Amino acid sequence: MVRLTMDHQPSTITLVNIPTPKIEISPELPIVPLVNVVIYPFMVTPLVIQREASVAAVNAAAAGNRVLGLVLQRAGEVGTPRPDDLYGMGTAAVILQMQRTPEGVVHVLVHGLTRVRIAAWTQETPFLRARVEPHDDPTEKTIEIQAQM
Repeated sequence: MVRLTMDHQPSTITLVNIPTPKIEISPELPIVPLVNVVIYPFMVTPLVIQREASVAAVNAAAAGNRVLGLVLQRAGEVGTPRPDDLYGMGTAAVILQMQRTPEGVVHVLVHGLTRVRIAAWTQETPFLRARVEPHDDPTEKTIEIQAQM
C-alpha cells in the first residue's frame, strides 16, 4: 500500500510504502454469489449483501479470518443460486469494513486477494461453502509486461 503525505509546502509530496500484512487464505471458504459484478485481485469495492444465505456467508467469514470467496452467477435472475448456477472461478477477498442495517442488509467493503478455482462444493445450506485452490495468472511476466504494470 502507498500513502501520500504532503509537507507544509504544497509542491512536495513524499511516497511512503506501508507493508501489507500477509492474509492466510484457508482451503475452504464461505462463498457469496455475485450478480452482474466481477471482483478481481487487488480491487477494492463495496458490496450490498441482501440474500439470507449470502449474509450468513459474510457472517461466517467475519467470525473467522474475514476471507470469503466471491463467485459470479451464470444467470442473475436465479434467486437462490446452487453450485451449478455459479462459475467455477472466483476471487478470494478479505472484508475490510462491514456495516449491518436494521433491515438485515449487510454493506461490506472487500479487497480482492487472489483468483481461486472451486475444487469441490462442501456445503449448500445455510450458505454455500467450497474447497478452493489458488489459481495463478498463467501470463508470462516478461520485462515488457512488468513495465506496463
